[in-house]
Amino acid sequence: MEANEERDLVLRCQKGDKQAFERLVLNFQERVFRTVYWMLGDYEDAKDLAQDVFVKAFLDIKKFKHKSSFFTWLNWIILDLCSRRFRNKQYRKERKNISLDKTISTKEDEVPLQVSDGQAPPLEDIMQKEKGRLVRMGIDSLKPKHRLILILCDMEGLPYMEVSHILKCSEGTVKSRLFRARQLLKKKLKKFLPK
Repeated sequence: MEANEERDLVLRCQKGDKQAFERLVLNFQERVFRTVYWMLGDYEDAKDLAQDVFVKAFLDIKKFKHKSSFFTWLNWIILDLCSRRFRNKQYRKERKNISLDKTISTKEDEVPLQVSDGQAPPLEDIMQKEKGRLVRMGIDSLKPKHRLILILCDMEGLPYMEVSHILKCSEGTVKSRLFRARQLLKKKLKKFLPK
């Protein structure tokens, strides 16, 4: 979406145009979900929180001042809601326990959470899944501020200037935090990788 089209949609939203907001949601929902998922590490929690991000954006759209991109503003909301979630003791307690009775929603139906039957998938699949699992473990083990900077810079590809607006700090601070986050992730991944 081009900047002019985005600005026009936001202005229309601020005047109460719900269809304009729906277009913004359609345009940004995947990026918002991806960012929230990388922050929380849980698919269902990410779906719920991504919806909360758009609800809050809809309710607060008149507060948007057009000093940044709409996605930057959405990231402020993501940061706020994720921070609240991390501070919630009940959430942290629930996140540690996974019930085998839990179901996973798919497009067609709900399927029960399954435990592997022990049969190994093809070697390439194993290696790819293991690599993804290790990276996920490494990212999950970082503090939220390091996790967020990696997500915004390396996964979302946002420019330093935009990230500095989101985090309300200088570009130099963004660069230094990103360097530190990459170093920490590299160190964590060395622990997870077999020798």
